[in-house]
Amino acid sequence: MACIIKIGFEKTPEEIINKAKLAIEGQNGTFTGDSTRGSFRVAVPLGSVAAEYIISGNELEVTVTKKPFIVSCRKIESFLKDHINM
Repeated sequence: MACIIKIGFEKTPEEIINKAKLAIEGQNGTFTGDSTRGSFRVAVPLGSVAAEYIISGNELEVTVTKKPFIVSCRKIESFLKDHINM
């Protein structure tokens, strides 16, 4: 089951994507995309998390397409919020 996570932000889309890219790549993940859409994949215990994102206005919408069963959507949302809105 896919998780859909929506995160509002006040910075520019470019700043948000740069922060997200640094956070994902800082965890040895891969990140592709720009300030409107893209995707990422990052290893976590027992597997990996893969997702696609779209930015519309001041909202980031992330659709998690793959995750280990034990990693909750809330945990992914918390990680993203902590790293994007810093």
